Amino acid sequence: MPRQKPPRHIGIVFYLKNRLALELAESIAALLVSRGAQILVEEECGLTMTGGYRLATMHDLVRQVDVLIAVGGDGTLLHAARHAAMAGTPLLGVNRGTVGFLTELSPHHAIQGLERMLAGEFRIELRMMLDVRVMHKDRQLARHIGLNDAVVKREISRILRYDLSLNGEYLDSFPADGVIVATPTGSTAYSLSAGGPIIKPDLDVLLICPICPHRFYGRSLIVSAGDTLEISFARHTDVSEEAMDTSGIYLTVDGQTSRTLDACDRVRIQRSRHHTHLVRLEEADFFQVLRSKLG
Repeated sequence: MPRQKPPRHIGIVFYLKNRLALELAESIAALLVSRGAQILVEEECGLTMTGGYRLATMHDLVRQVDVLIAVGGDGTLLHAARHAAMAGTPLLGVNRGTVGFLTELSPHHAIQGLERMLAGEFRIELRMMLDVRVMHKDRQLARHIGLNDAVVKREISRILRYDLSLNGEYLDSFPADGVIVATPTGSTAYSLSAGGPIIKPDLDVLLICPICPHRFYGRSLIVSAGDTLEISFARHTDVSEEAMDTSGIYLTVDGQTSRTLDACDRVRIQRSRHHTHLVRLEEADFFQVLRSKLG
């Protein structure tokens, strides 16, 4: 394990609705202070903690710390990743959720792992992220980044016809419940449940996974991370098709942000220039982790 510069300014965020996450965050903060670290806590979380720690918004916090610790499940880490990536701040996940596939430390190994981090015994693993934009004609309506995936689907389980283009060229059109576009990191999340393949996180690709496609061949597609994908809904004009009911479409990114889409909107997805910098304390093989957490 390569040695890094030991972090001295450390941020903490945790899942507010989980009492066990609060208790673990309290223990982590106390340990870090006892080792001479300067602690900064996300302001909403800090209001529930004892100890009188300095507070900051997530926007400011990630720009003032050497490492951000996220205590909770994968959802907490995904929320933190969106902010930490913008500042290039390393992120350490401590599991207090269920599976915690993306988190590095279990509650039982948290203290030992943090001692190693404070000694500089860790490495940084870069994970690709998505740049997701909602376009209307030539105007950008919204922009998000995500570590796992972008999902376009209906609010209710009714089939809609999705049109896909790749680098400006028509790619495919199919009726389905929705479309998932995932990074290799996100290939073990929603797209896996939808029948998509598992992709090693160090591969530079994007995964396109239809959700319950209504056709005989409905396979996932892997494309280069340098490609630009667009999802739209207005190519077909046969009003006799039930799929042309385009009400209630929405976009979610990492399950964290959500936006309702108009039938004339387009969702443009490509590799983000930002990366999530995950703190790794072990040299565990990806497939070993896969077997232990998803087996």
